[in-house]
This record gives sequence, structure tokens and C-alpha cells, in this order.
Amino acid sequence: MDPAELEAMMQRHAAGDRDPDLLEALTRQAWSAFHDPWEHPGASPAAVPSLRIPLIDEDPCDPDAPEKLDVGTLDSFVRMHARSHLKRKSWPFFVTYEYLADPEPERCPRVLMESPDGRSLVCAFVRRLQCPDADLPEVHAFCQRWSDGQPRIVAKLVEAPGPEQGGAGVGSVLVLTLGVTLAEEHPTISLRDFDRMLHELLDAASVFWNQVRAAFEP
Repeated sequence: MDPAELEAMMQRHAAGDRDPDLLEALTRQAWSAFHDPWEHPGASPAAVPSLRIPLIDEDPCDPDAPEKLDVGTLDSFVRMHARSHLKRKSWPFFVTYEYLADPEPERCPRVLMESPDGRSLVCAFVRRLQCPDADLPEVHAFCQRWSDGQPRIVAKLVEAPGPEQGGAGVGSVLVLTLGVTLAEEHPTISLRDFDRMLHELLDAASVFWNQVRAAFEP
């Protein structure tokens, strides 16, 4: 094959061209370059590995049935059809709940639950703050004092863009975080322990926000 023609074929392959004829021609050129003349590649050149993941024959569900689009569904699909090709690298879970009991839903109250390592559970209460910029340093100091006095619950101020644009500090949120470390070998948590943890966080959030409202919010 003419060197210029071979170079053009290699450039096409490098650019992402996977035309079957191109792949076959490149495979035959590779064979001729690295094998003796008396060797034969057989009826067809070696197959190019495919990235398509074959389906498992024994599927526990109907492959055509529509499923709810969420993390659990995608994770189950990956385990069924791509367990040897894909390995989940994200955190075990990160879940957001809207807190419906808040009397001011416009503050976007949320309860976040996550497990960053699969051996701990972290719950956080997040709520939008409304105060002028001039008060933000005092809010930071208030959060530090609160955290120093609460060994299990940490408070912090986080700058975040909000839907309102009318005043400085409107986009800030306050976060209360409570975390527990579970058994390292078999991380489990009972419903009773989870209920205690959640109530501890929400009770602390009620006290915390009453103090914030009295000190900083009009």
C-alpha cells in the first residue's frame, strides 16, 4: 500500500472513523507489517473489540418495560448489564428532601442526607437567610459560637446564589450538620437510631433559627 494512502487511513481512524472497511484494511496492514509472509490471518482478520455491552440472558425483568428514571433504576441496570464494564465511583448516596413543616417555604428549607464513604451518615438542615451584607461577619461568628457549644451539630454560613437579586446576603444559606459514624465492617443503622438522629437535628434547627431570626432578621 502506498505510504500516503496508509497515512490517510490512519488519520481517518485517529479522527474517530470506524468504518468496517477501514478497520479491516488497517488490520490487514498491521498483520502484514508484523508477521512473516507464510503466516495467514485466516478467513477474516481478528475482530475489533466492541464497546457494546452484551445483555445478560437471564434478565429478572422485562427489558422493554418502562422503569422510573432515578438513581436506583440506573444502578440496577448497570449491575444487570454492565457490571464488568462500569464501576460506580460516586458517593454511596446523596438525597435531598423538601422540609414541608417549615412555616416559610419561600426560604427553601431542605434536609440533606448523604453517605460520603458508605460508613457514615450525615444529615443537614439547609435554609435560606435574609439579612444585609453588613451582618454577615456577625452571622459567621454566631455560627462559630453555636458549633463550639454543640459538640454534635455544626452550623455554618454558605454563600449561594438565590432567586432574588434585590439585596446582598439574600442568596446566603445557613447549614446545620449532624453526622454519625457507623460500624466499619458492617455499617448499619436502625429505624430508632435514625429517628433519634433526625429529631435531634430538627429540634436543634428550630432553636437555632429562632436565635438567628431574633438577632439578624427584621
